[in-house]
Formats: sequence, structure tokens, C-alpha cells
Amino acid sequence: LPMAVILPKTGGVRLLPPATLFAAAIFSFVIAEVACAGEVGWDLVRLSPTPEPRLRWIKLSACVVLPLIVVVALSAWVALAGRPGLAFLTFITSTICAAGCAWVGVVTIKPSPRYDLIQAPNPSIDPRQLLAMAILAPGTAGMALISYERYALGLPFVGATLLCILGCFTLLEPRQQA
Repeated sequence: LPMAVILPKTGGVRLLPPATLFAAAIFSFVIAEVACAGEVGWDLVRLSPTPEPRLRWIKLSACVVLPLIVVVALSAWVALAGRPGLAFLTFITSTICAAGCAWVGVVTIKPSPRYDLIQAPNPSIDPRQLLAMAILAPGTAGMALISYERYALGLPFVGATLLCILGCFTLLEPRQQA
């Protein structure tokens, strides 16, 4: 609702595609971090009758569901504003980016012992955060350029993002838990 008031005064519908990709990627990564970082009770997860790889795919899908609701709503807004091609590209790219950022969080689950106290977070930069930013930054820039009809400049950025996500899914393998 606040976007509906602000957008006509700032940039209109042209700001929705990069905002959609940004929101989808960030939210899916943050949800994956919350759902998977410092997995407690890993011994109980290992005793589950469900295989470990399947549990990771279930966590991935759970991390992407809420951001996809935002993607669908904002892509529909772009389509209703008269740019259905841009809306379709926004939907596809944002969905893939959300899955890639969630995969970065899900694939690197770190088991930890069970604690009764909440531990202070480590303020250092995590390599997973840098990888998520490598997905997010060129994708958002590319969608912004495409939104402003600078296709020759925007498509290479979107292509680089999609190649980075492909690399994430092919090169990052789940850690084996002890």
C-alpha cells in the first residue's frame, strides 16, 4: 500500500521490477538463514525417516514460498500497468534469484549442539552473504536497466546473475553432517 502512494511520484511502474527481484532475493536468503543457520538438534534430523537431501529441498521450498507471493503480486501490478513482457521477465528472474539465494543458505547448514541460551551473532561478513549479494546486485541493476528500456545494458547483468545462480546449484553441494 505505501508503494502505491510513493511510486507514481518517484518512478512509477519502472521501479517495480528491480524492487521485486531485490525483495524476493533478500527475503528468501534471510528466511533461509533463519530456518537453517545453526541447525539445532541435528541428531534428531538425522534420525528422521526422511532422507537428508529431501529435507533440504523441503526447506528450500519453504524459504521461497513467501517471497514468491510478493513476486506474483508485484509482477501482476507491472502486467496490469501495461508491460506484460516486463512482468513475465520480472516473475521468471525474481523466482530464479529467490531460489538461488535460498539455496545458498540451505546448502550450508551448520549443525550445532543444543543450547538453552541465545548466543550473540558473529558480526563478521559471511561468504554466503557475499555470494547472495553477487546474485542480487547485478540482477537488480539489470532489471532496472531493462525496466528503463536499456536492453543492451540490462540483459548482460541479468545473464550474469542467472549464470551465478546456475553455478550455485551445480557447484555448491550440501555439507555432509557428522
